[in-house]
Amino acid sequence: MAALEDALTLALAFGPKAGLRPYGAPALLDPAYPLEAWFALDDAGLASLGVAPAQRARLLSEHTRETARAILDATGEEAWLWRGHPSWPAVFAELPDPPFVLAHRGRLEILEVPGVAVVGPRAASSYGMHAARGYASALALAGVCITSGLARGIDAIAHEAALAAAAPTIAILGGSLDRIYPPEHEALVSEIVEHGGIVLSEAPPGTEARPALFPRRNRLLVALSRALLVVEATQRSGALLSAEWALAYDRPIFAVPGPWSSPQSEGCHRLIRDGATLADSPSSLIADLGLQKGEEEPLRSVLQADQVAVLEALRRRPHPVDALAAELRLTRARVLVVLRELEIAGRVEREAGASYRLALTRRT
Repeated sequence: MAALEDALTLALAFGPKAGLRPYGAPALLDPAYPLEAWFALDDAGLASLGVAPAQRARLLSEHTRETARAILDATGEEAWLWRGHPSWPAVFAELPDPPFVLAHRGRLEILEVPGVAVVGPRAASSYGMHAARGYASALALAGVCITSGLARGIDAIAHEAALAAAAPTIAILGGSLDRIYPPEHEALVSEIVEHGGIVLSEAPPGTEARPALFPRRNRLLVALSRALLVVEATQRSGALLSAEWALAYDRPIFAVPGPWSSPQSEGCHRLIRDGATLADSPSSLIADLGLQKGEEEPLRSVLQADQVAVLEALRRRPHPVDALAAELRLTRARVLVVLRELEIAGRVEREAGASYRLALTRRT
């Protein structure tokens, strides 16, 4: 546990207040610098590396080490990832500003699944919410892990769409895992973990989410993804900062176009003008990501509207066939066809009797 204790001590010493911006990462976060080497430095040595006075004081204080030990005693080693852990994402070795530790809840194996970060505003338009659900559903059905920040609006819709498609999803928080924000997403966190996803945080326990921490969160969700999809963005949207991280980390950027007169789409249109790839449909996005199996073959990974509706209903609770038909205003025959398609795909399963539910473990 020594390496974890060192990493958590460094995380507490440098703290979440150490702001990060694309292209401006401080040298002290160099991933090649050995963790244990920090503790061999005195105040002058730390100053020579650009460490701020308050951070130097915390690192040299025995109180910081004691706090790290107390946190580990309370949480246990199994609640953390750190450099050297078998599941530490290899991509962090390529970043100039990786985290020291990550607290987690859920399946670590999901970190190895190719992902796409889906971002957009908290106050999304109805068009943006519809687009987020459609694109995230299609990506999840194509085997892509949806990564987002658990915020209200587009983030939550993206996570929920993945869950409705019986696919795991990754949520990265601005605050700590014991301070879920927004608080109404506690149930969403539980659902993500229950259905094979993972929730991550760089912040030590007791850290409240606040605007200054969201850029740090955004860099991680971009780093852990193969591409970034911006669904909506105003001219001053935080989603545009995620795009800056994507440029810094050499991740392709995709942007969903919107109505020319909508302020909510101005940021996306700017990204497209500046070179982002136009995501004019879920099918084109999946093809651009190289997930389409053949040009002459129908793109089966994109859900039909009826399949999306059935999965959304089953995500809320199991349903008998007749209840699904009545709720969705579909014929019983149509519901049976859709359920059969989804059952073959391993996304729903039959309970005792005539009810169906989401498959707890997706077949591959």
